[in-house]
Amino acid sequence: MVIPPDGGYGWLIMVIGFLCQLIVDGILLSIGGILPEIEQEFNAIKSQMVLVGSVQIGCYYLSGSFASILINRFAFRPVAISGALLSMLAVVAGSFSPNLYVLILVYSAIVEPAGGCSLSLIWCSSQLIVACYFERYRPVANGFACSGVGAGACVFSLLNNWLVPIIGWRNMLRVQAGALLLVVLMTIAYVEVRPVKVGMLPENILDSSSDEYYGNFYVHYYLRGSQKTPSSKSLLSLYDPDQDQSKCCPCCRKCLKRRRERKEQVRREKKRNMIIRTSYIEREDLFYTGPAEYEKPHSRETLEGKEIQLLGSEKSTQQANYGIQHINKGEDRRATAESIERGVPKKRCVESKFMRMLSRLFDYHLFKQFEFRILVVSAFLYPMGFNIPFVYSKARTKIHKDYANLITPAIGFTNFTCRIICGFVAYKRRTWTTNICGGGLVFGGFFVFLSAFFGQDLVWFQMLYGICYGVAPAVYATLRAIIYVKYLGLAKLTNAFGITALAMGIGVFSGTTIAGWLVGDSLNYTAAFVFAGLCLMSSGMLKLMLPSLVKCHYRQLNRKRKSSRKTVRPRKLELVQ
Repeated sequence: MVIPPDGGYGWLIMVIGFLCQLIVDGILLSIGGILPEIEQEFNAIKSQMVLVGSVQIGCYYLSGSFASILINRFAFRPVAISGALLSMLAVVAGSFSPNLYVLILVYSAIVEPAGGCSLSLIWCSSQLIVACYFERYRPVANGFACSGVGAGACVFSLLNNWLVPIIGWRNMLRVQAGALLLVVLMTIAYVEVRPVKVGMLPENILDSSSDEYYGNFYVHYYLRGSQKTPSSKSLLSLYDPDQDQSKCCPCCRKCLKRRRERKEQVRREKKRNMIIRTSYIEREDLFYTGPAEYEKPHSRETLEGKEIQLLGSEKSTQQANYGIQHINKGEDRRATAESIERGVPKKRCVESKFMRMLSRLFDYHLFKQFEFRILVVSAFLYPMGFNIPFVYSKARTKIHKDYANLITPAIGFTNFTCRIICGFVAYKRRTWTTNICGGGLVFGGFFVFLSAFFGQDLVWFQMLYGICYGVAPAVYATLRAIIYVKYLGLAKLTNAFGITALAMGIGVFSGTTIAGWLVGDSLNYTAAFVFAGLCLMSSGMLKLMLPSLVKCHYRQLNRKRKSSRKTVRPRKLELVQ
């Protein structure tokens, strides 16, 4: 079974994830430092220029769910490398744009296509691979890896302020392409966790499962699926150590010798190894950023009617219990088995598998839950105000240019610090997450709202505004998954993330476009920042009021049920009489 090691090689993965998110989000969030140069060269108006940032960041959110589907199909390393290469090519092509519309199409849209390769492929791979290497310490590791967002905003803003006046915005885009080339080299290290021995099965069960092959995420590099059966109902599949080539080079004598010795040992002992495996998208804790909640360890587990005797220490037994219990065993697996038994062609099986992934990510039945409707509205309002300070904070100030260039780095520094702190809070105090998230959004949104009327010519206030606003995106991005689990349950987290990602993408498009319309040619930024502050504060207030709203909703629902029972009973009695 694949068990997250909670350390070891995972610490290197965490650092690489931090650096990758630093580069990706640094490129996205520092776009405000390049826009004035582009506007001047193309002689464009503000309402047109804002599309460069809104299209880019909006597609970034929209394509996150589709990126997870590609990761499920092709694994982390190929998805991250392909996303980095194609994004690098698109950024280089954008540097040769002859006009603004070509720049929007190439740099903003092609870098972020909703279903293909994009910067979001790098971001999604760098964030989700942490969940494969950590369970108990996942909040701390995730908090550090995600803090690369704030560090990237700080670093790339300073680079833009320094290099753009010297080399121009076109060469700055080529510098960004060079940073994406570093991402290609770093993501080569994105390998899956190797399976480990967790238990034993009776010999008669092993003999009955010899043909259960199917393609799968976890063992992408360990096992090649059989060409005879495209899919299988069983979670228990034959695992041949002879096909494990993840750490063997075919040209190395030592590797060849090791493989021959292992093959001889297996032949001599006549043992057959089975592996517990699932599709990546079927993990209930795929997007969960909180710590794993281990129950009291028990040495026997039942999977598909087969009893497994678990071996090892108490910690390894707990981890195996947690992994087996949090596999999503829904109707989709039974549907796949029935389609194969009926002789459905392989192509149709693959298509139905893709559609099942989409239905798991975008399950509209969640809208029946009152809590989810409130969370979706909050997720829509937050990005409507999120991008406006990054785009317009520098342009609206009346202070010296050298000081104005420090506003975005101030936002990034606070974002970096708060994400790490929120990671420790999520590890130790999960009951505080709703209040911290809502309070942070209201706090940051209030300073955005206040900055619309005061302090545009004061250096100290602009620095204070940048530091305070940085709290809002940090608390929301780090704690939202834990809030979803608290109110919806871990089994519905993947569905909630798919739908809220769409809501956030639409929110970025809408909010930044509305802000560009409000600014217009008059260059009056007051209405835009009032709009951004109100959106952020409204999103935070919904988070703070969520416990009370849920209690009131279910209290009224119970009252209606009780009253309906009282009105129904007398009618039944009259009919009987």
